[in-house]
Amino acid sequence: FQGIYNSAFLDIAHRTILAAASVAESNGDLVEAERLVRRAVRLDPDRLKSYMSLSSIFRARNELASALEVHKILLEKQPENPLNAINLAAVAMQVGQVSIAEQALEKAVSRDRSNLMAKTALAKFRLAAGEFDACRDLAAEIVEQLPSAESYLLLAAAYEGAGQSEAAEAALGRARELDPEHPMLGEASE
Repeated sequence: FQGIYNSAFLDIAHRTILAAASVAESNGDLVEAERLVRRAVRLDPDRLKSYMSLSSIFRARNELASALEVHKILLEKQPENPLNAINLAAVAMQVGQVSIAEQALEKAVSRDRSNLMAKTALAKFRLAAGEFDACRDLAAEIVEQLPSAESYLLLAAAYEGAGQSEAAEAALGRARELDPEHPMLGEASE
C-alpha cells in the first residue's frame, strides 16, 4: 500500500509543480518557471514532460544551446520516439549544429525504417541540404508506404532539384490526381 501511496503522491506533486511552472511561463516569469521545472525534474527525472517544459522555457528565452542539451536528454531517455529526434534536429539546425541534426534523424530512421514521420523529416533535411538523390530515394520509399499528395510533392521536389523535370512533372501529376485541391499544388506548378 505504501508504494502505491508514494507513487500517487509523487504523481500529484509532479503535476502540480508543472502546472505552477506553466502558469509562471504564461505570465512571463521564465525564471520562476525554470526553477519549478527543475524542481519537477529533481523530483522525478524520468518524467519526460518536465524536459519538454524546460526546453520550452529555454526556447522562449532564446537559449537554444540549452534547449539542445535538453533534447539530447529526451532522445537518450526515449530513443524510440521519433518526435524526440525530430525536435532535437530542429533545435540543432537553429544553432547551426547540422551534423547533430543529421545524426539524430538518421538514427531515428535506422531504428525504424517504417516510421514515416522520421523518414519524411530526414528526406526534407536532405532536400534542404541539396542532397537530391538521397532525398529522392527516401521520398520514393515514403510514396510506396503512403501514396499521398504530400509524399508525391516531396518526390517531385527531389526530382526537380536533381534536374529530372519529366519525373518531377509525373510526380506532380500524381499528387494532383490524389488531391487536386491541395494548397501546395498551386505553389508547385508556379
